[in-house]
Amino acid sequence: MAAYVSVSTSFVVGIAGGAICYAFSHLIHVTLKDRIDDALDVFAVHGVGGIFGTALTALFVQEAYGSPVNGLLFGGSADVLIGNCVAVAVCAIFAFVATYAIIFVADKIVPGRLSEREIEEGQDLLEHHEDAYS
Repeated sequence: MAAYVSVSTSFVVGIAGGAICYAFSHLIHVTLKDRIDDALDVFAVHGVGGIFGTALTALFVQEAYGSPVNGLLFGGSADVLIGNCVAVAVCAIFAFVATYAIIFVADKIVPGRLSEREIEEGQDLLEHHEDAYS
């Protein structure tokens, strides 16, 4: 995006993107903390940031900065936005399927979750034979 927009536009988009990612991360931690296991906020940062950035690219690109087309805010057509939305959908589907396949195979080799007994006894005690927080 930075190659096709002004410096000031890329700055504003970056600040807005950071705020959106932070807000989404906070929303996940407040509302879904018990149902989503994403300790590093991977989706909130990379997923939401990528979707937001891709959508804004379709709005702000300009031929004056080397883009082959203008964005919607500069007299361009909706084709760029539609194309970007299709690209986001295809990438999301691919990422979901690939990640699911990798986790499925990895889980068959090494279980990814602790059993109820392991959770109850504590992983430090089971793996290191010591209580970490005594």
